[in-house]
Amino acid sequence: MKKLLFYILAIFFFASFLTSCNDDEPVAPCDKTIFMYFPWSTDLTYYFQTNITDMEGAIRKAAIPGERVVVFFASSQTEAELFEIVLEDGTCVRKTLKNYKFNNNEYTTESGLTKIFADFKAYAPAESYSLIIGCHGLGWISSEAGSRAIDTNDYKYHWEGQGCLTRFFGGRTPECQTELSTLAASITNNGIKMEYILFDDCYMANVETAYILRGATDYLIASTSEIMARGLPYATVGQYLLGTPNYKALVDGFYDFYSHYSKPYGALSVIDCGQIEGLASVVKRINSDYTFDSSKLKYIQKLDGYNPTIFFDCRSYINQLCDDAALINAFDVQLGKTVLYTACTPQLYSSSFGAFDIVDYSGITISDPSEHRWASEKQSTDWYKATH
Repeated sequence: MKKLLFYILAIFFFASFLTSCNDDEPVAPCDKTIFMYFPWSTDLTYYFQTNITDMEGAIRKAAIPGERVVVFFASSQTEAELFEIVLEDGTCVRKTLKNYKFNNNEYTTESGLTKIFADFKAYAPAESYSLIIGCHGLGWISSEAGSRAIDTNDYKYHWEGQGCLTRFFGGRTPECQTELSTLAASITNNGIKMEYILFDDCYMANVETAYILRGATDYLIASTSEIMARGLPYATVGQYLLGTPNYKALVDGFYDFYSHYSKPYGALSVIDCGQIEGLASVVKRINSDYTFDSSKLKYIQKLDGYNPTIFFDCRSYINQLCDDAALINAFDVQLGKTVLYTACTPQLYSSSFGAFDIVDYSGITISDPSEHRWASEKQSTDWYKATH
């Protein structure tokens, strides 16, 4: 009888062991996972490390249950680490999930980035996802356009200026840069739609970018202009990205920080990508009746340091394009639905140009009137096709 009981207990514990050690058992999804993505930037690594440390402070402060934060951090052009920030007894611990070694900049390709998002989803499944991207940025402009410019030495990137360092998206050379269409496809390939995508990068709050990403995210958080290398002050505003996002507090906190910063320049917007097609519809109506007079370029608010300008304030452009009060009103109403929150210091800054005054600011840019060679591909963008 004792032997029989021993065998029964042994079978029971062995079965329990097998169940607990089954690697194939799916991980239960949490409420929300935030993915912080820091690809190779060439010269912003120190600032990314500060961003991560500051976010850890926000995580300790908020201590939201059911939420995970996973970080992809590239230490070089060929190596990266995927780790999770875990709060244990009031201390943030970084737990490595995976180490990467890349060949031929795989993370800039659709297949490579799709696999990274697949890893992100597998390690930290959730009911909802959000994405923070830190790097250099140049709006909707393709890396190929910049590459051709480098070959001919006709223009320089804003980060090649002699001023303060500011923050395509990716590194300083074309082979380290990722196209926005690649980002959008890599997200949707994994059956994900982000709650928000935050670009802690320069020049990403434009109608062209919002239109490209409308199927990949509900909200776009970005700057119309250059962001100082310090990036978002996550120690103070990171808490507003956790749990249920408080977009107004995020924008207000960003403005308060940069208004008192040693380099008091900054702009940040929250854009509802679900409204961008509505904005495109109104702009198409305007374009059907009006053609822009290039002699009015000088009257449009510029929001970059390029010459010729690439990124113009969208409302300022429409006001120079159209003089129909009803159409202007329709545009303003839809713009209010599209750009939910925005803030801008009295002056903005470009590392290649210096500080410049802001008179007319709507929180989103457009490149339709640009005569810059890099913007020559604007007619091939989804935005342009939808509005002409």
